[in-house]
Amino acid sequence: MTGSWQELLSTALVGTRRRALPAVTDADALGAVLSAVDVADPATALLDRAAIHTTHRRAGLTASAAGDAVVEAPADDRRPVPPAAAQRIVGLLADSGDRGLVGEWLALANARDLVAPAQLLPDLLELARRRPELRDRVLTAGGTRATWLARLRPEWAVLIEEVQAPVEDPARWHEGTIVERVAYLTGLRRTDPDAALALLTEVWPDEPHAERTKLIEALRTGLNAADEAFLEEALDDRRKEIRDRAAELLGSLPGSALGQRMADRAVMLVRAHRRAARPDVILVEPPAECDRAMRRDGIPAKAPQGVGERAFWLVEILARTPLSVWTRGSAALAATPGAVLSLSVAGDFETEWSRGLARAAIAQGAAEWAGPLTDALSGAANLPIEDRVALEELFSLLPAEERTARAREAFADNSAIGPVRAVELAPTPWPKPLADTVLGHIAAQVPKHRYSARVSELCRLGEAGIPAERAADVLALATSLARQHPDHHGVTDLRRLATTLNLRHDMHKEFA
Repeated sequence: MTGSWQELLSTALVGTRRRALPAVTDADALGAVLSAVDVADPATALLDRAAIHTTHRRAGLTASAAGDAVVEAPADDRRPVPPAAAQRIVGLLADSGDRGLVGEWLALANARDLVAPAQLLPDLLELARRRPELRDRVLTAGGTRATWLARLRPEWAVLIEEVQAPVEDPARWHEGTIVERVAYLTGLRRTDPDAALALLTEVWPDEPHAERTKLIEALRTGLNAADEAFLEEALDDRRKEIRDRAAELLGSLPGSALGQRMADRAVMLVRAHRRAARPDVILVEPPAECDRAMRRDGIPAKAPQGVGERAFWLVEILARTPLSVWTRGSAALAATPGAVLSLSVAGDFETEWSRGLARAAIAQGAAEWAGPLTDALSGAANLPIEDRVALEELFSLLPAEERTARAREAFADNSAIGPVRAVELAPTPWPKPLADTVLGHIAAQVPKHRYSARVSELCRLGEAGIPAERAADVLALATSLARQHPDHHGVTDLRRLATTLNLRHDMHKEFA
């Protein structure tokens, strides 16, 4: 075609005074529009034709061939939720402040292996996208149709990637996406970890670094001594992300050589010192340097800003040392975790000692250390934020009964974790003693006009924690307090709590 885009550009470069406008000779639709441009002013005509060409290039596309037809949604043979429960979830999804009831509704449906209404799947998937903690429950309640629908929209497809069901087709290992390959490898690790390790070892040298980082995570499932040689080799990988993951996995593998290397370092830094005139004490001396072997085992050479390097290295070593070192064997400090923590620490590194042990207990899931360490950290003054986080993680390791008991005790002492957070970490539904403690605390605080924020927060937690059959007790308390303190917002919070408990009670009946 004359008068093409390239000809217009050439004319624009030299100017319409030196080159005439290209002639339009084609008789197609575009040519007809270009020919209709007024050419009295060549410069203006050039811009007009350029605008027409731009519009045509952007919008005048030839329709592409139709893609593959969408495969029909697979059938779900499970029984649907009862009609009353289906109506309930419609209302809960429409309520922006569902008070955690959607999560409980999904749990009730999944516990009974019932499928959610198909027409609500878009709303449920959108909810799961906004609230990651509900993703697994939504995909379970939605079943095969939820997975099918999620694949059709990119913003929902990520839900399948993050809560990936096992992939059993071996072809996906060779031809699938990285998500499918990891899922296949993880599934195989559950049934035949040695075969999965062999597959990973075979392809490892040729895998891109980004995919290696994801594939190595599959070894968390079924981690065993046979994986150690592979992970030791990965400690020398060029990518820091892979080295860090290998070190973390080796650190969680009982009896690993890395754990023994850390133990050898730790016992050189920490030892008991006994004097007849005073109780046993621990002498702690941090390492003088972070040598090459330490760096290979995952200890960072550079400390965070504001943290002393030697103190930092000490914590990193202790955090990676098997806790059994301190209670068993020739380097044992005492027979039990509680006895170890009762020893005094001489010098300037008592905080680092406790912090390192706390991190080790969290990493190793050592429930027997959680109680004594919780006590040790709870009694510290001005606890730094990182130690507060560790304290909460330790609290979560405690047995359910002990968490409940400690939550009650938190109302009577000045624990660093605080009563609200302790109650939040307690298992739900709360047993009667804890529910009574919380309601008693609210009843005592409202007349004093103190801790208003605490009252509100406890009422919020009570919506999921207080057994639903206690709704009448809560409403009676609100009515009693309202007589003397009608304007206290705690009364409003209690009434809302009673309403929520009634909703929960009705919801449970609808699934019966």
